[in-house]
Amino acid sequence: MIVDTGSSIAAVPCKNYCIDSGHSTCGSHINDWYDYDSSNVGYTYRCEHDKGCSCTADKKCKFYQSYAEGSSYQGFMVSDVVYFGDNYHEYHDNFMFSFACVNKETNLFYSQKADGILGMGMAKGISA
Repeated sequence: MIVDTGSSIAAVPCKNYCIDSGHSTCGSHINDWYDYDSSNVGYTYRCEHDKGCSCTADKKCKFYQSYAEGSSYQGFMVSDVVYFGDNYHEYHDNFMFSFACVNKETNLFYSQKADGILGMGMAKGISA
């Protein structure tokens, strides 16, 4: 992932969501797209339960991040269990993490090899 101090939310392309009219809306990256639908504990932030977000057409909390050179990410907010590294120890090395499940990448985000962006700036809430 690319570390970004100008944004506050991590974003990764999501399997089963990066398709529009049979065409890929996300690029090919180092790793496969994140498979949110296979998670047993994943949570989708929804407008009727999670206040303070803009809504997608299907009432998910919307995510959108754009940059001056023209690249952008869009999708919806989720939370899931994540861990870092190869020596995974269940119940010790994992934690719940909120991030954007991206369904569309444009320009440099589409063509880059990095799997997404890790926003490390000041938090603005669940949507950017």
